[in-house]
Amino acid sequence: MKKKYFYIILIVFTIGKNALSQEIANVLARRIPNGGVEIKYDLTSLNKNDSIFFIELFLFQDDKLLFKITDAAGDIGFIVKPGIAKKINWNPFNVKTDLLIENARFKITAIPKNKEGMVLIVGGSKKDTLNSLVYEIKSFYADRKEVCYSDFKKFVAEINYETDAEASGNAYAIINGSFEKNENYNWKYNSNLKKINMELVENNPIIFISYNDASKYCEWKKKRLPTDIEWEVMATNCFEYPILNLPTENAWFRENSFNSYHEVSSLNSNKLGFYHLFGNVSEWCNIDLSSHLNTQTQNLNTGGVRGGSFITSQNDMNINYRTTSTKNNSYQDVGFRCVSSVIE
Repeated sequence: MKKKYFYIILIVFTIGKNALSQEIANVLARRIPNGGVEIKYDLTSLNKNDSIFFIELFLFQDDKLLFKITDAAGDIGFIVKPGIAKKINWNPFNVKTDLLIENARFKITAIPKNKEGMVLIVGGSKKDTLNSLVYEIKSFYADRKEVCYSDFKKFVAEINYETDAEASGNAYAIINGSFEKNENYNWKYNSNLKKINMELVENNPIIFISYNDASKYCEWKKKRLPTDIEWEVMATNCFEYPILNLPTENAWFRENSFNSYHEVSSLNSNKLGFYHLFGNVSEWCNIDLSSHLNTQTQNLNTGGVRGGSFITSQNDMNINYRTTSTKNNSYQDVGFRCVSSVIE
């Protein structure tokens, strides 16, 4: 049997202090007696708030990514703290390939686990629950909470923004038991269709906001709306209960909400730190051009709506619950949260 050979030429690290306030330095790789590879590196945090990092290791050949290394051990993955002489061990002969890997090099990335008010979602392959298509998702950060009135008020004041509901003079509200277009309502009204008292609702999720409005706000925050499949990754990673048995301590829905929204952190967060990803208000998402929803609608003026809201039945509060709407429409029970890419 022909022995495989593994040649290590170079270690590279392209995510550094200019991107994410940390620095990987003094990287050294060597062969060890069992035929494996030992990689040492120093991880320095330039931000005192970044105390835990997610470390990933990739293998390249001639500037082409061969694969992400997932079977290495040591200071890799979650819960890696800054320090010197961090160590990763990897056995290339565990890889089931007959290729002779030459001119190979590694790439180490260090991503802070936490970002102010956000949670890191690690990328990878994700199968859409609706159509079973598999998507490759890059790592991204997602807001722990829905955007609230106090946040949106600052945005409006700073750029003198007028929402779609204000400009068009109409939005969708529940009238006589169903959604009807009504000229009276915009973001200055609460979920009970009363003029807001900002002191009473400043920590409640903003509503009567269109997809366009949400996108403008995200742009102002140097963030963006999640794609539909990114939202599903967030929900899949954190949806820790049976579909038809969502506990009342984590989500507001029709049966426990008293037909009203509630503060953005009024119930317990899930195990990843998200508040009200399901329930309270539904959330706008961007529909990928390749997604199943877009092939249905064939309409680039359409946004996705996920998560269910305070008027959604508990039985519908599940990972598959989704709908779409025209991007300039605004609703009594739809808000949003922002995400940001790890590397812009």
